[in-house]
Amino acid sequence: MKSNSELQKDVQDAIKYIHVNVSDNKVTLTGTVNSWYQKNIAETIVRNAHGVWTVDNLLAVEYALSLID
Repeated sequence: MKSNSELQKDVQDAIKYIHVNVSDNKVTLTGTVNSWYQKNIAETIVRNAHGVWTVDNLLAVEYALSLID
């Protein structure tokens, strides 16, 4: 099992590839993620944020994306 600090780093590495733009209560997500699950969960999280009216999820799924710098 991963330690809390290892898990925290994994999450931070995963979300650093997501760019968020907000205009008139519309959120646009761009960037890359490495699974459809990550794409869908990012949109779900944004949709549940107070004040968000619409979400334009333009995240690209790249299965070979390396999260190691």
